[in-house]
Amino acid sequence: SAGTTAAAAAIAPAPEQLTLVETPPAPPAMVGDAEALAESAPAALEPLAAEPATPATAEAVSAGSAPQPLSVAPEEPEAVPVDAPVTVSTTEAPAPSGPVSASPADLVRECARLLQAGSHGALLGAVEPVLKPRGRGRARAQVSYDRALLWAMVGLARKAGGDEPGARAAFDQGLRALPTVDMAEQDLPLFHIAETVGAQLLAGGEAAGDAAGSTVSGLRLSVGLLRAVAIAQPDQTAPGNGDAAGAGPGADDLPPWGRALRAHLAVERAREALAAAAAQRLGGFMERGDHAGGHRWLREALGWEELADRREVVQDAYWKPLGEEITRLGARALEPGAEAAAAMAALEHAEAVARALPPEALESPRMEEIRRRLWWVQTKLALLTMESGDAAGALDLLYRALRLAVGDPDRESETRRVLADALEAQAAGASERIDGLLRSGARAAAEEAGQELCRVIDRGLAEGVSQEELAGALSKRQHVMSRIAQAD
Repeated sequence: SAGTTAAAAAIAPAPEQLTLVETPPAPPAMVGDAEALAESAPAALEPLAAEPATPATAEAVSAGSAPQPLSVAPEEPEAVPVDAPVTVSTTEAPAPSGPVSASPADLVRECARLLQAGSHGALLGAVEPVLKPRGRGRARAQVSYDRALLWAMVGLARKAGGDEPGARAAFDQGLRALPTVDMAEQDLPLFHIAETVGAQLLAGGEAAGDAAGSTVSGLRLSVGLLRAVAIAQPDQTAPGNGDAAGAGPGADDLPPWGRALRAHLAVERAREALAAAAAQRLGGFMERGDHAGGHRWLREALGWEELADRREVVQDAYWKPLGEEITRLGARALEPGAEAAAAMAALEHAEAVARALPPEALESPRMEEIRRRLWWVQTKLALLTMESGDAAGALDLLYRALRLAVGDPDRESETRRVLADALEAQAAGASERIDGLLRSGARAAAEEAGQELCRVIDRGLAEGVSQEELAGALSKRQHVMSRIAQAD
């Protein structure tokens, strides 16, 4: 009817109002009645319908019948169903509550707050849905600083609860998740949290002072986190990136270079603590005489990038007690007044210790010191044996010493010189015995003794002693064999 049409025209927005919300005005021909207008009007225009009428709208109302616009007003709520789909979509996908639904950085900050508050149970409950492996990716560790920090805090929480195996497992997972590259721009909000958690791991390892698995793994993770902090760009790590739970003590009071220096010093402390813990663990193997197990641990520790230039400390923990044991056994072999059997038993024990080392240890440059100590004991014992008049008994010791001297020209030359003296002394003794046998008419025995002397000197030549070095022994052999031949 004409009244209805006039009422619809009265509540329609003016063209300039439609322009303000960037919606083109509807063509007049399409406006039929109030229901059509409500269905076609966008939801953003709904507040405009509740505004007081503008003068232009008032003119439109006065142009028609005065009572008729009041009968249209109750129909205005029919525009509400236009918003209904929006309301339904919101209820179908509500945002989950709690830190799990937050971004990784927000979750890390929330867990740092829980750790600081001592709410370990709440922390473990918050990270469990995020860190729990699912599907085919459970065998592959996801690498990111936020995951490494979460695992670190899980380990600290478990350690606080007395769960040492759980703490070690969490720290190991944190090591696997720790990136090998520097902090990227998106990781910088975690800067202060990484510094605080790394410092907590370091303090815990230093306080423990042991070589437990959780201590070693925690110190390794501490080095990784503090190193990332130390090499991050200081000018990109403004104090505002952290929060009260994540920023370390005094983080806002130091300039960027001061925070970087503090982190570098903390890295060095963590490396020293890690090397000390690894060395202590090695000491346990060496005290039990488990050299093979100790070397396996040494080989594992030398592969840790976190040790950097502290690897020498760990190697000393293996090679130093080994060298001391060889020295102690050698001193027993050279003890004044020791019987020959006891001296040889001590020397053979020392050689057995060296032979029992795994092949990888035998190829180590540090093994050269062990060989040098054994060589010295063997050569010294051979000289003492020669002084006692047993040149033949010294030969075997000297041949063993010569093999240990390979690669060291000075030791080789010294050993060959002593060996030549021992062979010449044996040739002189054999010559006297052969002369006595010939004088007594025992030519066959003299000939057998001559052949034995030839074999002894030939072995010296085969072992690397030159003819020039054996000139004295060769001359005596030739003289003895001539005497035997003339006895015919």
